[in-house]
Amino acid sequence: MMITALGKTSRDHTETAVTIRSATEADMDAVAAIYRHHVMHGTATSGTEPLTADDVRQRDAAITGRELPYQVAEDTDGRVLDYAYAGAYRPQPAYRNTRSTEQASSAAQSAKLR
Repeated sequence: MMITALGKTSRDHTETAVTIRSATEADMDAVAAIYRHHVMHGTATSGTEPLTADDVRQRDAAITGRELPYQVAEDTDGRVLDYAYAGAYRPQPAYRNTRSTEQASSAAQSAKLR
């Protein structure tokens, strides 16, 4: 499923069309770059070490292999601006229906939203 939305940035109030869709193999380099930026410069992730694109591909395979979502948001030029995925919260049976999510925006998009 793809969703296209029109939003405004808080800084300059320009409208930006964004498409949200399932991530593909081709998106993993961009996702790794977004993740790397937030590990090195932000607090959007609890990770402390940047991941390689291959690490991100393995994470994607593990998540989508459990039929959980791994999505990206892209602009009209096809540039990945953001990603989000859901994963298991904790392994204990009481949490079997609880999901943890992670989301991060690209450095360029983060700067536009400030």
